[in-house]
Amino acid sequence: MHDEPLLIVDMDGTLFFMDEPIALASSEILGTRMSIEETRGLPSPVKRSIYDLSISKYASSSIPNVQMINLLREKSAASYIVILTARTESRYADSREVLEKTAIPFDRLICRGEKDAETHDEEWKSAEIGALLPDYPAVELYEDKLENIEYISQRLNSEKLRSFHVKPGSVSEVHTSSTTLAL
Repeated sequence: MHDEPLLIVDMDGTLFFMDEPIALASSEILGTRMSIEETRGLPSPVKRSIYDLSISKYASSSIPNVQMINLLREKSAASYIVILTARTESRYADSREVLEKTAIPFDRLICRGEKDAETHDEEWKSAEIGALLPDYPAVELYEDKLENIEYISQRLNSEKLRSFHVKPGSVSEVHTSSTTLAL
């Protein structure tokens, strides 16, 4: 059991805003610029191709979330920080490099295994968080997808877990009743 709290932080959309990389990748693959929301509604193989291209070719056009990065810097001395990203393990080196170049504090980076590539984001993250949860006195989850937060919170149903919805310009705590409070 660890003494410090665990912070679990998503990467794309939470630490880095991926609007432009997604738009560029969708334009290259489909011939039209799409938003992240539009891309999420695509069939899995097409969506995965766009995400992979956005990371491999266009990641340099992503925008770091300075508010979230500063929050991690403030909490890093007293917390264990895990970056939990749905990027596959084939993107581990690239992901680690961008975190280090941006001077984002973290203790561990967890990428999705290739065998889990087709598993829904929220299912995979829930399993990973569930495995970590017993070892920490408190856990904070930072995520840009509200549906992921709700799924994980309901699935794990733990009083140790506090969840935060990250959007450009705000970080809001999400309570199990699905109401949010600004921090």
